[in-house]
Amino acid sequence: METLYLSIYAALLIFGLGVIIFVDVLGLTGDFGEIDGDDPGGSFARGSAALAPVTKAAFAVRLMVLCTRILRFGVYASVAAGSVGLIALFALDEPADTLPWSIGSAFGGAVLAWLIFKLRYQETNSLLKDQDVVGQEAAITMSLQPDGYSQAVITVGQTTRTYTVVLDESAPKKEIGSGAFVRVTRIDEGVASVMPIN
Repeated sequence: METLYLSIYAALLIFGLGVIIFVDVLGLTGDFGEIDGDDPGGSFARGSAALAPVTKAAFAVRLMVLCTRILRFGVYASVAAGSVGLIALFALDEPADTLPWSIGSAFGGAVLAWLIFKLRYQETNSLLKDQDVVGQEAAITMSLQPDGYSQAVITVGQTTRTYTVVLDESAPKKEIGSGAFVRVTRIDEGVASVMPIN
């Protein structure tokens, strides 16, 4: 039985550390949704931009970003559960006694990760707010399909931020190539709608 618990805790720890290293440290999956910068609780556009209709592509992107956030908190919970579970396994006599420690640390790890990302968002958002981005030019980093999404780098003053972008519903339905410049028309829950600049 102890071998089973050892295997589970070790797998949780290795999985969590692997994802953190490859995604957060090496950045192999890109930066869609600016997950580190977006409000973990969800951000909403202000003013008239909030009343604009949301395209299907924008909705799909927001859903993807939300799922990614949940999975990210799960990864940090996995690291906490695995590491505390292994320590408890060697410190306690009964393997089953390690479960409360492991489950409790998993919850604590997820909450701690949420708080850290929340603080990082507030720090970033204090420098660059959504309304400051509307009307600005942005550089597309990957080609943007009419019904798809991409990412764009937006610089306002000395602050640079990467946003997930979708094509504005009033824009011509054609592909925008990588490196092209677009103009931000609105921000809706961290997703920027853009128009090509002719």
